Amino acid sequence: QCLIHCPPLQQYFLMRAQHDFRTCRYFRNSGRDCLACSMDLLFLEYYGSTMGQNLVDQLLLKPYNSSKPNEKGTPLIPSELLTEAWQQKEMDHLKGYEQRDAHEFLQAFLDIVGKHCQRYQTTIAKNLALATTDKDDDDDDDTAAKKTSSAMDIVKQLFEGTLRSVSICEVCGCKRSLQEPFLNVSLPLSQPEKATGRNKQKSKMNIRHCLKQFTAPESLTDTIDCPSCKRKTRTTKQQTFSRLPKILCLHLKRFDASKNQKITDFVSFPSKGLDMGSLLPHWCEMYGGYDDDMKNNTSTTTTNRDEDDDTSDDDSSTTTSSYYPRVLYDLYGTVNHTGTLHQGHYISHVLVKNQWYYCNDAHVSTSREEEVLKADGAYMLFYIRRNMNKV
Repeated sequence: QCLIHCPPLQQYFLMRAQHDFRTCRYFRNSGRDCLACSMDLLFLEYYGSTMGQNLVDQLLLKPYNSSKPNEKGTPLIPSELLTEAWQQKEMDHLKGYEQRDAHEFLQAFLDIVGKHCQRYQTTIAKNLALATTDKDDDDDDDTAAKKTSSAMDIVKQLFEGTLRSVSICEVCGCKRSLQEPFLNVSLPLSQPEKATGRNKQKSKMNIRHCLKQFTAPESLTDTIDCPSCKRKTRTTKQQTFSRLPKILCLHLKRFDASKNQKITDFVSFPSKGLDMGSLLPHWCEMYGGYDDDMKNNTSTTTTNRDEDDDTSDDDSSTTTSSYYPRVLYDLYGTVNHTGTLHQGHYISHVLVKNQWYYCNDAHVSTSREEEVLKADGAYMLFYIRRNMNKV
Protein backbone atom coordinates (compact mmCIF):
# COMPACT_ATOMS: atom_id res chain seq x y z
CA GLN A 1 0.00 0.00 0.00
CA CYS A 2 2.77 2.46 0.90
CA LEU A 3 4.56 1.81 -2.41
CA ILE A 4 1.47 1.83 -4.63
CA HIS A 5 0.42 5.16 -3.08
CA CYS A 6 3.87 6.76 -3.38
CA PRO A 7 3.24 9.77 -5.71
CA PRO A 8 6.66 9.72 -7.46
CA LEU A 9 6.31 5.99 -8.20
CA GLN A 10 2.83 6.60 -9.59
CA GLN A 11 4.27 9.25 -11.90
CA TYR A 12 7.09 6.93 -13.00
CA PHE A 13 4.92 3.94 -13.89
CA LEU A 14 1.68 5.68 -14.94
CA MET A 15 2.13 9.27 -16.08
CA ARG A 16 5.59 8.88 -17.61
CA ALA A 17 5.26 5.16 -18.48
CA GLN A 18 8.97 4.64 -17.86
CA HIS A 19 8.66 0.85 -17.61
CA ASP A 20 6.21 -0.51 -20.17
CA PHE A 21 5.66 -4.19 -19.40
CA ARG A 22 4.92 -4.98 -23.06
CA THR A 23 8.20 -3.53 -24.29
CA CYS A 24 10.11 -5.18 -21.47
CA ARG A 25 8.59 -8.58 -22.34
CA TYR A 26 9.59 -8.10 -25.98
CA PHE A 27 13.25 -7.46 -25.14
CA ARG A 28 13.67 -10.18 -22.49
CA ASN A 29 12.79 -13.24 -24.55
CA SER A 30 15.43 -15.17 -22.62
CA GLY A 31 12.84 -15.75 -19.93
CA ARG A 32 14.38 -13.54 -17.28
CA ASP A 33 11.94 -12.46 -14.61
CA CYS A 34 11.14 -8.79 -14.06
CA LEU A 35 9.74 -7.52 -10.79
CA ALA A 36 9.41 -4.02 -12.26
CA CYS A 37 6.95 -5.40 -14.83
CA SER A 38 4.86 -6.80 -12.00
CA MET A 39 4.87 -3.36 -10.39
CA ASP A 40 3.81 -1.77 -13.69
CA LEU A 41 0.92 -4.23 -14.01
CA LEU A 42 -0.17 -3.58 -10.42
CA PHE A 43 -0.18 0.19 -10.98
CA LEU A 44 -2.25 -0.26 -14.14
CA GLU A 45 -4.71 -2.54 -12.36
CA TYR A 46 -4.97 -0.11 -9.46
CA TYR A 47 -5.56 2.93 -11.67
CA GLY A 48 -7.97 0.99 -13.89
CA SER A 49 -9.95 -0.08 -10.84
CA THR A 50 -10.50 3.58 -9.90
CA MET A 51 -12.11 4.13 -13.34
CA GLY A 52 -13.87 0.78 -13.70
CA GLN A 53 -11.68 -0.30 -16.63
CA ASN A 54 -9.30 -3.15 -17.33
CA LEU A 55 -6.31 -1.18 -18.61
CA VAL A 56 -4.08 -4.24 -18.92
CA ASP A 57 -6.48 -5.97 -21.34
CA GLN A 58 -6.85 -2.74 -23.31
CA LEU A 59 -3.09 -2.40 -23.68
CA LEU A 60 -2.85 -6.03 -24.79
CA LEU A 61 -5.66 -5.36 -27.33
CA LYS A 62 -7.87 -8.06 -25.87
CA PRO A 63 -11.54 -7.95 -26.93
CA TYR A 64 -13.91 -6.31 -24.47
CA ASN A 65 -16.16 -8.74 -22.62
CA SER A 66 -19.48 -6.95 -22.11
CA SER A 67 -20.85 -9.82 -20.03
CA LYS A 68 -18.26 -9.09 -17.32
CA PRO A 69 -18.19 -5.31 -16.90
CA ASN A 70 -15.64 -3.89 -14.51
CA GLU A 71 -16.86 -2.01 -11.48
CA LYS A 72 -15.11 0.93 -9.91
CA GLY A 73 -13.15 0.01 -6.83
CA THR A 74 -12.68 -3.64 -7.73
CA PRO A 75 -10.33 -5.10 -5.07
CA LEU A 76 -6.84 -6.05 -6.23
CA ILE A 77 -5.09 -9.26 -5.26
CA PRO A 78 -1.32 -8.78 -5.76
CA SER A 79 -0.67 -12.53 -5.94
CA GLU A 80 1.30 -12.25 -9.20
CA LEU A 81 3.55 -9.62 -7.65
CA LEU A 82 4.23 -11.83 -4.64
CA THR A 83 4.89 -14.86 -6.85
CA GLU A 84 7.32 -12.84 -8.97
CA ALA A 85 9.10 -11.65 -5.83
CA TRP A 86 9.47 -15.21 -4.53
CA GLN A 87 11.07 -16.25 -7.82
CA GLN A 88 13.97 -13.87 -7.25
CA LYS A 89 17.12 -15.50 -5.86
CA GLU A 90 17.73 -12.51 -3.60
CA MET A 91 14.41 -13.22 -1.87
CA ASP A 92 14.75 -16.97 -1.37
CA HIS A 93 14.79 -16.50 2.40
CA LEU A 94 11.44 -14.70 2.24
CA LYS A 95 9.51 -17.38 0.39
CA GLY A 96 6.51 -19.19 1.83
CA TYR A 97 3.65 -18.31 4.11
CA GLU A 98 5.49 -18.18 7.43
CA GLN A 99 5.83 -14.97 9.47
CA ARG A 100 8.14 -12.51 7.64
CA ASP A 101 9.57 -9.13 8.55
CA ALA A 102 8.06 -6.30 6.50
CA HIS A 103 11.23 -4.24 6.74
CA GLU A 104 13.40 -7.08 5.46
CA PHE A 105 10.96 -7.69 2.61
CA LEU A 106 10.92 -3.99 1.65
CA GLN A 107 14.72 -3.78 1.58
CA ALA A 108 15.08 -6.77 -0.76
CA PHE A 109 12.06 -5.80 -2.87
CA LEU A 110 13.21 -2.25 -3.56
CA ASP A 111 16.73 -3.36 -4.39
CA ILE A 112 15.47 -5.82 -7.03
CA VAL A 113 12.90 -3.42 -8.54
CA GLY A 114 15.61 -0.80 -8.92
CA LYS A 115 17.97 -3.23 -10.68
CA HIS A 116 15.23 -4.42 -13.05
CA CYS A 117 14.22 -0.83 -13.90
CA GLN A 118 17.84 -0.02 -14.67
CA ARG A 119 18.22 -3.18 -16.78
CA TYR A 120 15.21 -2.15 -18.84
CA GLN A 121 16.51 1.39 -19.33
CA THR A 122 19.91 0.02 -20.38
CA THR A 123 18.25 -2.18 -23.01
CA ILE A 124 16.15 0.70 -24.35
CA ALA A 125 19.12 3.10 -24.48
CA LYS A 126 21.31 0.53 -26.22
CA ASN A 127 18.71 -0.28 -28.88
CA LEU A 128 18.05 3.40 -29.53
CA ALA A 129 21.78 3.97 -29.93
CA LEU A 130 22.07 1.03 -32.34
CA ALA A 131 19.21 2.39 -34.42
CA THR A 132 20.79 5.82 -34.79
CA THR A 133 24.54 5.04 -35.16
CA ASP A 134 26.86 2.87 -37.24
CA LYS A 135 27.57 -0.76 -36.27
CA ASP A 136 31.27 0.07 -35.87
CA ASP A 137 30.44 2.11 -32.78
CA ASP A 138 29.09 -0.81 -30.71
CA ASP A 139 31.51 -0.18 -27.82
CA ASP A 140 30.54 3.47 -27.69
CA ASP A 141 26.88 2.46 -27.76
CA ASP A 142 27.33 0.19 -24.74
CA THR A 143 29.10 2.95 -22.82
CA ALA A 144 26.43 5.50 -23.70
CA ALA A 145 23.67 3.08 -22.73
CA LYS A 146 25.22 2.40 -19.34
CA LYS A 147 25.68 6.11 -18.67
CA THR A 148 22.09 6.81 -19.68
CA SER A 149 20.66 4.03 -17.54
CA SER A 150 22.79 4.79 -14.49
CA ALA A 151 20.53 7.71 -13.73
CA MET A 152 17.35 5.70 -14.34
CA ASP A 153 17.27 3.48 -11.24
CA ILE A 154 14.04 4.93 -9.92
CA VAL A 155 14.52 3.31 -6.51
CA LYS A 156 17.89 5.01 -6.01
CA GLN A 157 16.48 8.28 -7.34
CA LEU A 158 13.70 8.28 -4.78
CA PHE A 159 14.71 6.23 -1.75
CA GLU A 160 18.49 6.36 -1.64
CA GLY A 161 20.31 8.71 0.67
CA THR A 162 23.85 8.71 2.04
CA LEU A 163 25.09 8.36 5.60
CA ARG A 164 28.42 9.87 6.57
CA SER A 165 30.22 7.84 9.22
CA VAL A 166 32.99 9.72 11.02
CA SER A 167 35.58 8.22 13.37
CA ILE A 168 37.80 10.49 15.48
CA CYS A 169 40.78 9.42 17.55
CA GLU A 170 40.30 10.65 21.12
CA VAL A 171 44.09 10.99 21.52
CA CYS A 172 45.20 13.02 18.50
CA GLY A 173 41.89 14.00 16.89
CA CYS A 174 42.65 12.25 13.58
CA LYS A 175 39.41 12.17 11.60
CA ARG A 176 38.34 9.51 9.08
CA SER A 177 35.07 9.44 7.20
CA LEU A 178 33.15 6.90 5.14
CA GLN A 179 30.09 7.33 2.90
CA GLU A 180 27.41 4.62 2.95
CA PRO A 181 24.21 4.57 0.86
CA PHE A 182 20.87 3.60 2.40
CA LEU A 183 17.31 2.95 1.21
CA ASN A 184 15.82 3.24 4.70
CA VAL A 185 17.03 4.14 8.16
CA SER A 186 16.70 1.74 11.10
CA LEU A 187 16.29 3.67 14.33
CA PRO A 188 16.91 2.09 17.76
CA LEU A 189 14.19 2.99 20.23
CA SER A 190 15.28 4.84 23.35
CA GLN A 191 13.38 7.02 25.79
CA PRO A 192 14.57 10.60 26.30
CA GLU A 193 15.35 11.70 29.84
CA LYS A 194 13.89 14.85 31.34
CA ALA A 195 15.52 16.46 34.33
CA THR A 196 13.11 17.37 37.14
CA GLY A 197 15.10 18.91 39.93
CA ARG A 198 17.76 16.43 41.06
CA ASN A 199 16.05 13.46 39.45
CA LYS A 200 15.78 12.30 35.84
CA GLN A 201 12.56 10.84 34.53
CA LYS A 202 11.87 8.96 31.32
CA SER A 203 9.83 10.94 28.80
CA LYS A 204 7.66 9.60 26.02
CA MET A 205 9.41 8.27 22.92
CA ASN A 206 9.32 10.40 19.81
CA ILE A 207 10.88 10.20 16.38
CA ARG A 208 12.95 13.39 16.75
CA HIS A 209 14.71 11.98 19.79
CA CYS A 210 15.35 8.70 17.97
CA LEU A 211 16.94 10.60 15.08
CA LYS A 212 18.97 12.72 17.48
CA GLN A 213 20.26 9.60 19.24
CA PHE A 214 21.02 7.99 15.86
CA THR A 215 23.33 10.88 14.95
CA ALA A 216 24.82 11.40 18.42
CA PRO A 217 28.57 10.76 18.90
CA GLU A 218 29.42 7.61 20.85
CA SER A 219 32.68 6.34 22.28
CA LEU A 220 33.44 2.86 20.98
CA THR A 221 34.13 0.11 23.50
CA ASP A 222 36.95 -1.47 21.49
CA THR A 223 40.06 0.44 20.51
CA ILE A 224 40.73 1.04 16.80
CA ASP A 225 43.95 1.50 14.81
CA CYS A 226 44.73 5.20 14.36
CA PRO A 227 46.76 5.99 11.21
CA SER A 228 48.26 9.04 12.94
CA CYS A 229 49.13 7.52 16.34
CA LYS A 230 50.23 4.23 14.70
CA ARG A 231 48.51 2.26 17.45
CA LYS A 232 45.09 1.29 18.75
CA THR A 233 43.35 4.15 20.52
CA ARG A 234 39.95 4.96 21.93
CA THR A 235 37.72 6.31 19.16
CA THR A 236 34.52 8.31 18.98
CA LYS A 237 32.14 7.53 16.11
CA GLN A 238 29.22 9.45 14.68
CA GLN A 239 26.74 9.04 11.83
CA THR A 240 25.12 11.97 10.02
CA PHE A 241 23.06 12.35 6.85
CA SER A 242 25.27 13.68 4.06
CA ARG A 243 22.53 13.32 1.43
CA LEU A 244 18.82 13.07 2.14
CA PRO A 245 16.44 11.09 -0.11
CA LYS A 246 13.23 12.26 -1.73
CA ILE A 247 11.32 9.47 0.02
CA LEU A 248 12.48 8.95 3.60
CA CYS A 249 11.60 5.56 5.08
CA LEU A 250 12.19 5.29 8.83
CA HIS A 251 12.21 1.82 10.36
CA LEU A 252 11.60 1.62 14.11
CA LYS A 253 13.56 -1.30 15.55
CA ARG A 254 10.86 -2.86 17.73
CA PHE A 255 12.13 -6.44 17.59
CA ASP A 256 14.91 -7.20 20.09
CA ALA A 257 16.12 -10.73 19.30
CA SER A 258 18.79 -10.62 22.02
CA LYS A 259 16.11 -10.19 24.70
CA ASN A 260 13.54 -12.22 22.77
CA GLN A 261 10.93 -9.50 23.02
CA LYS A 262 9.13 -6.79 21.10
CA ILE A 263 9.34 -3.14 22.20
CA THR A 264 5.71 -2.07 22.44
CA ASP A 265 6.22 1.53 23.64
CA PHE A 266 4.29 4.22 21.79
CA VAL A 267 6.45 6.43 19.55
CA SER A 268 5.06 9.79 18.49
CA PHE A 269 5.86 11.30 15.08
CA PRO A 270 4.73 14.37 13.09
CA SER A 271 2.43 14.24 10.10
CA LYS A 272 3.92 17.38 8.58
CA GLY A 273 7.21 19.21 8.77
CA LEU A 274 9.69 16.59 9.97
CA ASP A 275 12.83 18.71 9.70
CA MET A 276 15.99 16.78 8.81
CA GLY A 277 18.14 19.85 8.10
CA SER A 278 19.81 19.88 11.51
CA LEU A 279 21.10 16.32 10.94
CA LEU A 280 23.28 17.26 7.97
CA PRO A 281 27.06 17.01 8.65
CA HIS A 282 27.85 20.74 8.67
CA TRP A 283 25.37 21.39 11.47
CA CYS A 284 25.69 18.36 13.73
CA GLU A 285 28.99 16.65 12.95
CA MET A 286 31.57 16.74 15.72
CA TYR A 287 34.91 18.43 15.14
CA GLY A 288 36.68 16.20 17.64
CA GLY A 289 35.77 13.43 20.02
CA TYR A 290 36.65 15.72 22.91
CA ASP A 291 35.12 18.95 21.57
CA ASP A 292 32.46 19.82 24.19
CA ASP A 293 31.85 23.26 22.70
CA MET A 294 30.70 21.71 19.44
CA LYS A 295 28.31 19.39 21.27
CA ASN A 296 26.86 22.30 23.20
CA ASN A 297 26.41 24.36 20.04
CA THR A 298 24.73 21.44 18.30
CA SER A 299 22.20 20.94 21.06
CA THR A 300 21.17 24.60 20.97
CA THR A 301 20.63 24.69 17.22
CA THR A 302 18.44 21.66 16.81
CA THR A 303 15.25 22.67 18.54
CA ASN A 304 13.89 24.43 21.57
CA ARG A 305 10.42 22.94 21.50
CA ASP A 306 9.00 20.36 23.88
CA GLU A 307 10.12 17.00 22.48
CA ASP A 308 7.44 15.10 24.39
CA ASP A 309 4.92 16.01 21.71
CA ASP A 310 6.03 15.07 18.22
CA THR A 311 2.70 15.17 16.42
CA SER A 312 2.29 18.89 15.77
CA ASP A 313 2.85 20.47 12.36
CA ASP A 314 5.95 22.46 11.52
CA ASP A 315 4.08 25.75 11.45
CA SER A 316 3.22 25.47 15.14
CA SER A 317 6.73 24.61 16.33
CA THR A 318 9.39 27.13 17.26
CA THR A 319 12.79 26.11 15.95
CA THR A 320 16.07 27.92 15.55
CA SER A 321 16.13 27.00 11.87
CA SER A 322 18.17 30.09 10.99
CA TYR A 323 21.25 28.05 11.92
CA TYR A 324 20.62 25.31 9.36
CA PRO A 325 18.61 24.77 6.15
CA ARG A 326 15.12 23.42 6.64
CA VAL A 327 14.66 20.11 4.83
CA LEU A 328 11.02 19.26 5.51
CA TYR A 329 9.22 15.96 5.08
CA ASP A 330 5.50 15.16 5.21
CA LEU A 331 4.05 11.79 6.16
CA TYR A 332 2.15 9.88 3.48
CA GLY A 333 2.15 6.30 4.79
CA THR A 334 2.75 4.09 7.81
CA VAL A 335 3.10 0.36 8.45
CA ASN A 336 2.03 -0.79 11.92
CA HIS A 337 2.68 -4.15 13.59
CA THR A 338 0.37 -5.84 16.05
CA GLY A 339 1.29 -8.98 17.92
CA THR A 340 4.49 -10.36 19.40
CA LEU A 341 8.06 -10.98 18.33
CA HIS A 342 7.20 -14.40 16.89
CA GLN A 343 3.79 -13.81 15.36
CA GLY A 344 1.73 -10.81 14.40
CA HIS A 345 -0.04 -8.86 11.71
CA TYR A 346 0.73 -5.76 9.63
CA ILE A 347 -1.70 -2.99 8.75
CA SER A 348 -1.03 0.28 6.94
CA HIS A 349 -2.28 3.84 6.63
CA VAL A 350 -1.92 5.79 3.38
CA LEU A 351 -2.69 9.38 2.41
CA VAL A 352 -4.60 9.86 -0.86
CA LYS A 353 -5.62 13.39 -1.90
CA ASN A 354 -5.54 14.69 1.69
CA GLN A 355 -7.64 11.76 2.94
CA TRP A 356 -6.16 9.06 5.16
CA TYR A 357 -7.15 5.42 4.64
CA TYR A 358 -6.82 2.46 6.98
CA CYS A 359 -5.77 -0.73 5.14
CA ASN A 360 -6.09 -4.11 6.82
CA ASP A 361 -5.84 -6.86 4.18
CA ALA A 362 -9.15 -6.78 2.26
CA HIS A 363 -10.68 -4.19 4.61
CA VAL A 364 -10.10 -0.55 3.60
CA SER A 365 -11.82 2.37 5.29
CA THR A 366 -11.33 6.10 5.71
CA SER A 367 -9.40 7.31 8.71
CA ARG A 368 -8.47 10.55 10.39
CA GLU A 369 -5.00 11.99 10.81
CA GLU A 370 -5.22 11.87 14.60
CA GLU A 371 -6.05 8.17 14.42
CA VAL A 372 -2.97 7.56 12.27
CA LEU A 373 -0.72 9.44 14.71
CA LYS A 374 -2.14 7.65 17.76
CA ALA A 375 -2.19 4.13 16.30
CA ASP A 376 -0.14 1.57 18.24
CA GLY A 377 2.79 -0.34 16.83
CA ALA A 378 4.19 2.13 14.30
CA TYR A 379 6.90 0.10 12.55
CA MET A 380 7.76 1.93 9.32
CA LEU A 381 7.10 5.57 8.47
CA PHE A 382 7.11 6.88 4.89
CA TYR A 383 7.84 10.58 4.43
CA ILE A 384 8.00 12.55 1.17
CA ARG A 385 10.23 15.60 0.90
CA ARG A 386 8.78 18.97 0.08
CA ASN A 387 10.20 20.73 -3.00
CA MET A 388 11.77 17.49 -4.22
CA ASN A 389 13.59 19.20 -7.08
CA LYS A 390 15.76 21.01 -4.56
CA VAL A 391 18.83 19.15 -3.31
